[in-house]
Amino acid sequence: MNEKIYLYKMDRDALCQAESELFELLPEWRKVKARKMKAEDGKLQSIAAGRLLDLALADYLGQDVNEIDWCFLDNNALFNTYLHNNKDVCFFNISHSGDYVAVVVGDAPAGIDVEYKDDKLFKVTGRFFTSAENDYIVKDDVADDEKQCRFRDVWTMKEAFLKCVGTGINVSLKSFEGVVDQIENQIENQIENQIGDGFIRTGKIISNDDGGNGYDLQGRNYYYITTRLDDGACSLTICSENPKLALDIERVEVLL
Repeated sequence: MNEKIYLYKMDRDALCQAESELFELLPEWRKVKARKMKAEDGKLQSIAAGRLLDLALADYLGQDVNEIDWCFLDNNALFNTYLHNNKDVCFFNISHSGDYVAVVVGDAPAGIDVEYKDDKLFKVTGRFFTSAENDYIVKDDVADDEKQCRFRDVWTMKEAFLKCVGTGINVSLKSFEGVVDQIENQIENQIENQIGDGFIRTGKIISNDDGGNGYDLQGRNYYYITTRLDDGACSLTICSENPKLALDIERVEVLL
């Protein structure tokens, strides 16, 4: 398995100026999605995400972006797929929040989530997360800013997993949790190109039997890896069945 992350930090003023040009470069299916966005900021994010996806696939496949010819695998509704030369299948997933748009591309299903949101008074944490996740987030000896960082770490882990398996948030978030293998917060562990704040959290998804409602993993193993961006204001997580999952992140400029 081989996953790669492509990350774009939005420059809204520049995007507004280039909006029409970028829109015309999108494949028709992405144009349809962008047209459905009522808010201007949402439309800009959708356009940026569509362009980033094309650039990501081109880089991953080693071809010119103008040669991307969109063809889905059997109109597969469960996973996002791209069929290359009628034989090679790429799987992709998109996420955007705040200033960031992120895409993960791989040769097997993978999910990605990037998130800026806070959990005011930790109502989401208390209501939707497992007991172990609550303990991790709201420990008494943890500073408030770090608690919010931990909330984002857990939230993105859950979203990335559900996007990896193709369900979306249609199951109880308490029905599974991440068992942490490793938490590192050292400058020397920063990933390439100084993307990330030196924080890496890795682990494995397990079923949490909450009243007999544990998520059925169907004998599969899923792994995740999390990093933080913008001094911890944002978390990014990817999830897949790859036991050697790593943070291979490349910053991309979508503007012409």
